[in-house]
Amino acid sequence: MTVVEINNKDNFNELFGADKGEQISGKVFVDIGGYDGDTVTKALAINSELRILVIEPIKRLCELMKQKFLDNKNVIVINKAAYNKKGNIQFNEYEGWSKGLSTIQPVMTQIRPQGVFTNQILKYNVEADTVDNILSDLGIDSVDYLKVDTEGSEEQVLAGFSKYRVG
Repeated sequence: MTVVEINNKDNFNELFGADKGEQISGKVFVDIGGYDGDTVTKALAINSELRILVIEPIKRLCELMKQKFLDNKNVIVINKAAYNKKGNIQFNEYEGWSKGLSTIQPVMTQIRPQGVFTNQILKYNVEADTVDNILSDLGIDSVDYLKVDTEGSEEQVLAGFSKYRVG
């Protein structure tokens, strides 16, 4: 499995480009914290044969991605928070950040101490699950590429991702 920071077109070509001489068809890319599908769009532009699982806790962003990738059978969008256990957790979304920056309550408290921008922070419960459970439920048995962008809760996400580390 490859874990890298994807920040420019060269990264996408290096990871997903067919010029690597490897068979990319059917490789699994898991995008945790998929936002609006921008990373998925870029990855598919380089290699349309990737199987992609997007996990995003914000419902309106999931609906946007489901519409965006409606005709692509290789893209699955799941509306959950990736976490270290199954259940409901309090989520905080700061409307002033990037049209959908969100994180779990303890991390939001570190990022924005009480009293700072609190009138713009939406608080709600979301369904959480481990990445292991989500992959198992979908019948995915290996992961080749992983992107985690969860605004400070990466440690909790990775704690729930232990069975599928090798693709």
